[in-house]
Amino acid sequence: MLKKMVLYYFIKIRILTYIFSLNLYAILLLKFYSFENIFKLLKETEIQRKKGGVNFIFLKKYHDFCCKILGVKNCLTKSISAYLCFRRYGYDCKIHISTSSEEIFISHASVSINNLELFKESEDLKTILTIG
Repeated sequence: MLKKMVLYYFIKIRILTYIFSLNLYAILLLKFYSFENIFKLLKETEIQRKKGGVNFIFLKKYHDFCCKILGVKNCLTKSISAYLCFRRYGYDCKIHISTSSEEIFISHASVSINNLELFKESEDLKTILTIG
């Protein structure tokens, strides 16, 4: 029983470390790469594992925790790291980049899995680009 519990905690720490590093990777991507190169990289990202190993709600909870620790507030940074994480664990997800059609320009990025949008802030935004 103790061996199984230690293994469970080891897996949690491994996932948390991976999500933490993906957030750092997304920050560096946005700092040093052009949007075209980031777009190309994200389009080439394939689903790597079969779904079922890790629940996406668990992954999102850990992702939010890592973003809070790192102080990540940029929606595009959050969306890129979540997209890469969900793809790594076998989920077919998409990044949506949306803008407002009002006088004040607002843009936002969100991630969706099976039409469930994560990080979405407003229903008034119109999706102009979908990756995935």
